[in-house]
Formats: sequence, structure tokens, C-alpha cells
Amino acid sequence: MTGRSLDRHQSGPHVTSMFTITDDEAAKVRAAFERSGALAAAAEMGRLFPGLSVDDAQVAARMIVRWYPSAHDDEEAGRGGG
Repeated sequence: MTGRSLDRHQSGPHVTSMFTITDDEAAKVRAAFERSGALAAAAEMGRLFPGLSVDDAQVAARMIVRWYPSAHDDEEAGRGGG
């Protein structure tokens, strides 16, 4: 053994955290975006997740505003997630 880790899936320094968002929270972010724009959506993300940096809140808000559930997601939810 060489002492090196066998784990090839180690997180790099760019992966610091992960979070989940409920459908209701996503709806609040979308509503803020539709009402007042991208900065309002980022502010809503910051309100929902106080630990997020401003940059992370902006990126997350953009992703949430662009994502809508597909029919496949609804089917998965009906079966208990998988």
C-alpha cells in the first residue's frame, strides 16, 4: 500500500456545500424573479438560505428560475421518489 487514498470521488475545494429546496421555496424564488428581477430572486435565496454568499445565491436563483419539473419528475414523486 502506498498510503494514497483509493477514493477517486473526493470533493475538491470548489465543492463546499449542497442544499435542497422545496417546491414552495422554488415558487417563492420564481415569484420574486417575475415581480422584481434577478437581484430580487437572489435576495429571496439569501433569505431562505442565510449561509449562501451573494454569488452563490445569484447562481442558485438563476438555476431555479430556469428549471421546471418534467412529467418524469411527477411520476417519480408519485412512486415515492424512485
